[in-house]
Order: sequence, then C-alpha cells, then structure tokens
Amino acid sequence: RSVMAVDGDGQVFVSVLERRSVMAVDERGEEEPNLTWTSCRCSISAFRIVGGLSVAALVVVAWQRFSSGHRFENFEGFEGRVDGSPSMPLMQKWLPIHQSEVLPYDQWVKAWHVKVGRLTDVVYHTYSNHPEFVKELNGMTTFLQWQLSHNCPKQVVGFDIVSHDAHHFKPLKGVTSPGQCQMICTETQDCNSWTWAKIGPWKYHCWRKNLKGMYRFAENLHTVAGRACDHQTRGYWWPHSDADLYNLPMNLLDKSKVMHWQGRTCAVEGSRHLCQSAMERSFLPWPLNQFQHHGQHVDCCAPVEMQQAAYCSSGTPVRTGKNCSGFEAADFECCPDGHVLRGTKRSEASTMHCVMLFRAWTDEQRLVELQHEQNAGIFACDSYALYSNQLLEIQPGVVTRRIHSPMMCELGGQFITALNLGIFLAFYRQVILDQEFMSAAWVIKVDPDTVWSPSRLRPMLQDLEWGLSGDGIYLNNCKDGLHGPIEIFSSGAFFALGQNAKSCAFHLDGKECIEHCKGVWTQTKVCNGPCTEWWGEDIWADQCLWRFTEAKRVMIKTLLQEEHCKPHVPKWRSCDDPNTVAFHPFKSPEEYRKCLEEMNFHGLRSLDERWS
Repeated sequence: RSVMAVDGDGQVFVSVLERRSVMAVDERGEEEPNLTWTSCRCSISAFRIVGGLSVAALVVVAWQRFSSGHRFENFEGFEGRVDGSPSMPLMQKWLPIHQSEVLPYDQWVKAWHVKVGRLTDVVYHTYSNHPEFVKELNGMTTFLQWQLSHNCPKQVVGFDIVSHDAHHFKPLKGVTSPGQCQMICTETQDCNSWTWAKIGPWKYHCWRKNLKGMYRFAENLHTVAGRACDHQTRGYWWPHSDADLYNLPMNLLDKSKVMHWQGRTCAVEGSRHLCQSAMERSFLPWPLNQFQHHGQHVDCCAPVEMQQAAYCSSGTPVRTGKNCSGFEAADFECCPDGHVLRGTKRSEASTMHCVMLFRAWTDEQRLVELQHEQNAGIFACDSYALYSNQLLEIQPGVVTRRIHSPMMCELGGQFITALNLGIFLAFYRQVILDQEFMSAAWVIKVDPDTVWSPSRLRPMLQDLEWGLSGDGIYLNNCKDGLHGPIEIFSSGAFFALGQNAKSCAFHLDGKECIEHCKGVWTQTKVCNGPCTEWWGEDIWADQCLWRFTEAKRVMIKTLLQEEHCKPHVPKWRSCDDPNTVAFHPFKSPEEYRKCLEEMNFHGLRSLDERWS
C-alpha cells in the first residue's frame, strides 16, 4: 500500500508499495501538477495548515480501512507509472484508526518507501492525525444527537440572560463552547438558564442559573446565553446510512404551494431558423453526445454551454415544448417582437432565496456576522436562511436553522476535494423542509468566504427567464464543472434535484473497483463506491441534474473568479472587475471586507459587457 501524489513541480514523491496507491489527478484524469481542492464546511484540529496547504489535501476517503490481515491483490499493469489511467484501486483505506497504529515519521518514511518532497509533511500529518479526527467526529456526533433529543433552544450571541430573582450556581472554568455550557446546565438540577463567556478575562467560564419569574436578555458582547434544554427526550431524524441521506423529504411538500414559474411564450408560431446560438453539449472529463452547429441555422437552439444568453437574429428567444434530437438540447424558437407573452413578471423571474451553511464558532461565523453588518451577500437577497450545526441567534432576529450533521469531513476522492456530500445532503433536507425556496424563482447557495453581489446577479437571472419552467435551469460557473462557492439553481431545478436524489444515487453509486480498474480515472459516469466517499457536493449535484433530469445547464464565465478554476481576470483578488458576480475565497474578515468594498466601489457595467 502507499500514497502517490504529485507536488507543485509534477514530481511523484511517494513511491509504490504492494501496488496499492492513489494519485492526485485533475478532472480529466490527467496528472495535476497544481493540486486544487475546495474548502469543506468543517473546521477541526486534524485540518491544521502546514506550509499553506490543507493537511488532508492528498487523502482519499477516511471512513474505512483494511483490516491488518487483508491480502493485497496484484493489480495488473500498474508499476508505479503516473499516466492518468492506472490499473489500481481508487478507494484508499490506509489511514489508521487507533493512535497505536501510527508510525513515527522516520519509520513511516522507511516502511512506506517515501521519497521525501515538499509535501511529505502534509501527507504524514494527515496520516498521523486521522485517529484524532475519528475521535472528534464521534464526539461531535454524540453531542449533536444529545442536543436534538433534548430539543435544545437557541444560543443567543452577544447577550447575557438576567432576572431580578435568580439563584447562581458556582461558575465552572474550562468550558470550551456555549453548547457544552447549555448541556451542563440541563444536567444540573434546578438550572434553567446559563451564560458563557467567549472573550475577556472570564473566557470559557460557564454560569448556571435558576431564574425565577420574568427574565430578559441584556446586551453583553463578551457572552453567549440561553435557556436549558428539555429534560424529556424526543425522537429525531439522523442519517444512519447513505440511503437515509439521499431519501430527501419531497413527499412532505405541499405541491399546491409550489410556485409554477413560467418562462416566455409566443402568441404566434415562432421561427427556429432565426436562432443564432451555438449548439454544443460537452462536459469534462467525458463527452456526452457532443454535437456542434456553429454559425449555422439549426432546428433547435441549445444555449447550454455558452458565454451568453440565447440569441436570435430577429425577435426574442422563447422556450418551446417541442422535442429536439437528444435530451441535451433546449427547445427554442424566435418569437417576433410584440408577440412575446410573459408567464412570470420580469421582476418575479429574478427573485432569489439565498441559503448559506457555516460551522458555528469558527471564522466562518465571523464572516457571516460581517456580511449581516454590511447588509451584503445573502442578506441583500429577497429572502435568506442561515444553516449551521448549532442553533444560534448571531444578531437580533438572525437565527440559524440546525442541520442534522456534525459538519466534519476530510479531503480526498477522485478530485482531491472536500468529501462533503453527506453534509450537504443533510443541508438540502432542511432547506426542503423549510419550504421557503418554493416562493422564489431562484435558489442561491453560497459559501461564507464567497464575496458576491446579488445586484450583479439579478439582471443575468432576468435574462434566463426562458429556463424557469419544467425542471428549470442551473448555472455552471467553471469550465471544469460546477464549483461550490456559489451554486445557482432555479427553484424548479432544486426541486428536481430533490426528487431525483435517490435515483441519482442508484445510478451513480458504483460498485467499488479494486482490481483491473484501468480507465476509471478518466471517467466519472459512476463513483468508485458510494459517492459520499468519492465526490464533493458540487460534483454530485452537477452530475445528478445534468444527466438524470431535464434541467438546463448554462455556463456563465463571469459568475465566479476563484483560484481553483484558473481565473480569467488578471489580479482577480483585487475584486475590482465590475463584471464578476462572485470572488472566492476570502477567509478573514479583513480581506473579506476589503474585497467587498472594492466590489461596491467599482459598480457594474452594461448587460452586454457582463455576458461577453
């Protein structure tokens, strides 16, 4: 067994041992000298930064391992050659579960025949810290399950809870989170309220209280406070298998309340011979029925992978119900001006329900608080919802919704990205249960460290009104496929994703390949085993919508500039490009604020310039 990876210079720095390996590749299954990965919605000690790189950057799948008595197969044709299509297993299970199994660095280098390079310390740090990750994951899972079973109320940030008639218990030191303080209070007889200090000389102190009669919350920036949880336990949903995650509660939605967003229609017979849009369907890393008709009159216009909206030489593009050859083509015709009927008002066609998931008591929370202070990001949408692993009131009236997930994951899989699919399926579940997305034309999911402008996005959404009907439309933000910092679905597409999640899992969760796997790296038609151990949420959502629904996929290159998708704007981190909707990542409040100020200063160019 061994790990094989490629450093920044393209050098293989971990050699093969017993022909059981994993290599870092890009989305096309080729060597990737410049490794990229996305941030996970998790924050754990096992992911400390070493040399500016995430310690889990070269890991593949943390949830399983081989027993000590496992017999290693002989994988035909693989002799340590990095050629993009090795014959080798793709699910790596070499990480130790117990600390006693971790070898000292020198022994690890020798036993694994490691050729030391500049990323070797990163690989070893991941290997050696995995038992701690498993311990923290189990601890957080147990704690969250306790909170759910006791129906714990919200934790109010920046306030103390007081009463004229109160009994105070002896304060406790070394309580590291407000949730832990709440739990201690609940398990203390007669304690019904608590206060926890997050900063200052009383940091990590927990005060338990018995408040009698009326109580109130008094502002105190140093503290977090709240009421005790219920003493009686109750049942709650928790995913015990991947099948539980994919079984999204679409049957609980009242379909009569679903907004039926309709695009433009034509009062007369339109012309398909006036369509001037390029007709092309392709998706890396593999092509699906790829066809092109550039500069020709075509029967169907398919503005799916273009850099601009559908275009007619005369008239207005209107989606039709007619069939095209191949599921990948959008049905279009050009309606003479003056005969276009709008099923949805233009102002309604761009309504946005924006959602964000963040991990409580991390730097992500500081970014959310900054955005609320600036009325920026999701707080500038028509409606918004915040989700977290804790139930918090981070500002007066700004309350998170709790998802049933510890929000902890490692990096790895086929593309060396955050294996966060399970986290986001739990997130999807709560968004669906809340049902608010059904009242907007669009669902916008953004990461906390994404600096973006709803006002720049809105005109683009208005021009995509044609795609709202049926399974809707979603936007691609990177030539290599959908990236997670900002994901834009019409409400119809989000509904279709929920409806087809189980079907997607059935088709995409492949049987794990452990021998004769040549060529698997160059395909992503199925996951090598469960997708939750193989893909990130963005890859899975893209594949599910693209291949198993009738949702239309439109590429807009000005949606996102980020370091993991080869930005086309020079010096993009200055955030001064007036055409770009979102920039990512900006992880500190200081750099986030600076980028936001630059975006606000530079404003917005004309519509034609934005689409070009």
